[in-house]
Amino acid sequence: MVKVDEESEEHKLIKIFFDLGMGTEANVVAVHKNLCSERTTSRARLERFWSFSKAVARKHGGNANIVPAWYGGSRDEICEILLNGFSLREPTSNDEPYGVDSIHLAPLNCSFDGALCSVADDSGLRHILLCSVILGKTELVSPNSKQAPTSSIVVWMIL
Repeated sequence: MVKVDEESEEHKLIKIFFDLGMGTEANVVAVHKNLCSERTTSRARLERFWSFSKAVARKHGGNANIVPAWYGGSRDEICEILLNGFSLREPTSNDEPYGVDSIHLAPLNCSFDGALCSVADDSGLRHILLCSVILGKTELVSPNSKQAPTSSIVVWMIL
């Protein structure tokens, strides 16, 4: 992870989208970027993401439907996701409101929802992850659904 310079366009853009989704100007302490080129496993995960996005696009008329989304969690959980991806996270309980073993991502314009799912660390800071998500064909999963898995596949990649 590399800290993104506060004066960079990348930092400013992320801050704008974060603030819009919060509905107010938030105090962003730092923005870090995952450099997939630094670790072999990260590079491999990125290559799989783009390969899968091409396959999804072919299946859905040329559109993989890749969108950014926020994921809120504890600092340790996010560090674990950055190291190993979402696939090695602890399974959720069967009483989750949006399906069994689901991952709750918030759209780009709803960073507030992602922040609500985050957990403050010992310093009182909350951590939220901006991901690229291959949605493919989307579907509605009703609250309290026991549907597992969804009938379509969703893949995500950490930006």
